[in-house]
Amino acid sequence: MYIIDGYNLLFAKRGPSVGAGIVPEFNALVGRVGRFCRERGTTARIYLDPLKGANYPGTQRFAEVEVVRLPTGVSADRAIQDLVAETRDTKAYTVVSSDREVAGAAEKRGFAAVKSEKFLAELTEPGDDPEGPEKSQGISSVDAESWMKIFGIGGQDDETGGAV
Repeated sequence: MYIIDGYNLLFAKRGPSVGAGIVPEFNALVGRVGRFCRERGTTARIYLDPLKGANYPGTQRFAEVEVVRLPTGVSADRAIQDLVAETRDTKAYTVVSSDREVAGAAEKRGFAAVKSEKFLAELTEPGDDPEGPEKSQGISSVDAESWMKIFGIGGQDDETGGAV
């Protein structure tokens, strides 16, 4: 199973700016990770830090990919480090993060660790345009609305015009 620092991987693709485009980009990334896992007969768990003002903890499952939205006060880095510290089977997980502390903790315990940029390159198939639109692997409008709430986009309280 791949254990992925979600925003770390997303920002490896799009850079540190956050805006209204983050929901479709994240959905496309989940689709790519799912396809990658399906092709390799494995699964992934993507951890997402809580967003300021949007505390919607919970887990959603998309075939081979599980997305874990963490509650306020728990970071993806900490959740991944805790998982690695508590797991004895070092073959159970490959950690995907460019955060030195997270990757270092995984490697110190004997787990494989892959930088987000390298993993992202593995998700890009020959002939793919990494900046182009994802193939139709979208989610339902109900799921899209749920993600928009999670990211704090599109509501009447959204004073930033969609930026998070």
